[in-house]
Amino acid sequence: RRAGEGRLAEIFGKQLIGQDALLKTIGFKNAAAKTLESLPKETRAALDAYCNGVNAFIASHAGHYPFEFDALGYVPEPWTPQHTVIVTKLLAWELNTSFWTDMVFADIRDRVDSARFSEILPWYPSDAPTIIPRRTKARAVAGTVSPSPSPPTLPAAIPPNSATPPSRASRTPPQFPIC
Repeated sequence: RRAGEGRLAEIFGKQLIGQDALLKTIGFKNAAAKTLESLPKETRAALDAYCNGVNAFIASHAGHYPFEFDALGYVPEPWTPQHTVIVTKLLAWELNTSFWTDMVFADIRDRVDSARFSEILPWYPSDAPTIIPRRTKARAVAGTVSPSPSPPTLPAAIPPNSATPPSRASRTPPQFPIC
């Protein structure tokens, strides 16, 4: 929550003022407030109940908080529904940054031969275990069942020392296993 509110420097020191300024500029706190205004009553009630539980823990463990609070020398503030929405927005932001990582990997692939690229970023074998089976039966909805899509195919290897690597448009970005 402190990251999303742009309040890390309060705990970690002035070296994080720039990070706080960036996070305040992005506006997670304001976006969370707007989201809260539009939530259905049932969702808001669930958030309130969650916050009541977190706050009950904070109140009942005064002086006996988890190690990180003692190590950082602060007492947790009451938790609000806005904090929960801020955290979910931060998670979404972090998941979104993988797009930029894929762009960087594509640029690296354009600059090195396939052997070097495999050293930098080895491919996950297509026959290795995954958390989702290749064919997953979907639940029947209104009497219909849709099979899961086939897994993505990996791009063809670039021949070593190739003068003209394939264009970005003709390649699939790297596919990473979920661990």
